Amino acid sequence: MERKLAAILAADVVGYSALMENDEAGTYERLMALRKEVLEPKISGIRGRIFKLMGDGLLAEFGSVVDAVECAASLQDSLAARNASVEKAHRIELRIGINLGEIIIDGDDRYGDSVNISARLQQLADPGGICVSGKVAREVDRKLAFDFESMGEQHVKNISEPIPAYRLVRTHSPTRQQQNRPLASPNKTSIAVLPFANMSGDPEQEYFADGLAEEIIVALGRLPGLLVIARNSSFAYRGSDVDVRKVGSDLNVRYVLSGSVRRGGSRLRMTAQMADAESSAHIWAETFDRELADVFAIQDEVTQRVVDALKLKLTPAQTAKPTGGGINDVEALDLLMRGRALLAGPTQNLEVYRRATDLIRRAIERDPTYVDALGALATAHNMDYLNRWTDDPDGSLNEAERLADRMVELAPDHAYGHFQAALTAMFARDFDRFRREAAIVIALNPDAGIASNLQGHLCLVNEVPLEAIPHYERAMRLDPSLDTTLHFLQFLGIAYFYGGRYETAAALFRERILLKPDTDWSRGYLASALGHLGKFEEARQVWAELMAVNPKYVLPERLNRSAAQARQIEMVLDGARKAGLLISAI
Repeated sequence: MERKLAAILAADVVGYSALMENDEAGTYERLMALRKEVLEPKISGIRGRIFKLMGDGLLAEFGSVVDAVECAASLQDSLAARNASVEKAHRIELRIGINLGEIIIDGDDRYGDSVNISARLQQLADPGGICVSGKVAREVDRKLAFDFESMGEQHVKNISEPIPAYRLVRTHSPTRQQQNRPLASPNKTSIAVLPFANMSGDPEQEYFADGLAEEIIVALGRLPGLLVIARNSSFAYRGSDVDVRKVGSDLNVRYVLSGSVRRGGSRLRMTAQMADAESSAHIWAETFDRELADVFAIQDEVTQRVVDALKLKLTPAQTAKPTGGGINDVEALDLLMRGRALLAGPTQNLEVYRRATDLIRRAIERDPTYVDALGALATAHNMDYLNRWTDDPDGSLNEAERLADRMVELAPDHAYGHFQAALTAMFARDFDRFRREAAIVIALNPDAGIASNLQGHLCLVNEVPLEAIPHYERAMRLDPSLDTTLHFLQFLGIAYFYGGRYETAAALFRERILLKPDTDWSRGYLASALGHLGKFEEARQVWAELMAVNPKYVLPERLNRSAAQARQIEMVLDGARKAGLLISAI
């Protein structure tokens, strides 16, 4: 029997028995007409497949969860239109439930917990409504014009683990402002900074245009009360024909900042404009034609224009520039931009690591107090520690710790320095220092994505893992790019795992494996979760895949490079032992 990941849509007729009792022949005719005219053509037209028909309902399979939700909404719209001219006693209304998970394929039929969960969610839906699992809500959020209102964790028949359930709500619904969406921030002013267009006529200058936009993202990210979408997500919108309204809808932001850069000799020409994403109307636009050495002043002016336009209230301390060098050396800035572009690129390996660190070290040689460059070098060393590119990853971690200490010394009010110190402390399993540094980052700017990231990790370290979930979900909201999603799917899975929610954890790990087939990290946790669930054969199959991906993988050693506490590490090892997996000891 084959297994695969799919979205399952379950639908049934509200009050079917009463309808049949009152008018059996008429109800049957209306239901057959509904299937022929609406259900079957819409489901097949949106790339779905009905695999089971019951007297009062159906089950359908979709390869895309977005298609499944779109189809469900379309079905309910069609039914509402049909019912408008039908007497209430004769109306046919549906309840729809949708889940995303692994299914078992047996001929034309589909089986498994995911199918059962879809049916249970359907029973939780309102008449004419749609109820989805937490996995569906996370996957679809920001991709369609719907909101999801939490219904809490639901205990349902024949499913051992509680199911996080969400009610689908249209964005034009009057209840939208009353919702408590964990991923949205309606009370925060929000902005996305798009990559600046390179107008220099030299494709190799792309890094400089990107670097200027990134510098502005960093500067805006320090402002309190302003939600700034991370670089990875906003930089996905590259090109001159970007629809501002689409960016606003996709990233759930109110404002969009864009611009262009032309660098020639000692001159720099930069344009910047900010638009309202709801109306696409420009709020302000300006052109800066200066000496290249004035690039730092231009960045400050753009940031101040955003502050003025959005009427942000800053204290004198917040208005002051953070301490740290490099602010007058264009060559150091250029070297840093080149190095960061490599680290953020699609290829990450030993060669890229060496080239990037060489460029960033040269920037630091020009100005040993350049805090941003010290942070970029610490990031590179942390990447080596995690990926084991060099022969001395532990040495890289020690160097990252030294650089973080230097950042904190030079700029005690610079959140990124404390963020680097928190990360290196976490990797070194110095949890007391991790807690101290994380608290400083959160206090300096609680709205920043790095603050949400650390708050989630704090919950894991403090062994309240389920409390980490909203923090990780908010971090994903601020950076919904694929790379970041891959990271936080793992963190969410770990949080549910340590919270004893093995079924939900397993689904998240499976989703990450689907998106990142070469992951060994997710397969290790998935095998353990399956062991806890008593699915020993499946756990051994996942472990065999892990060994094929990375024959040198040692589960205890990998866990001891994580932020897991001793009890949490034992939970993972215990699940692996239950499944009879051969795990080497360190």
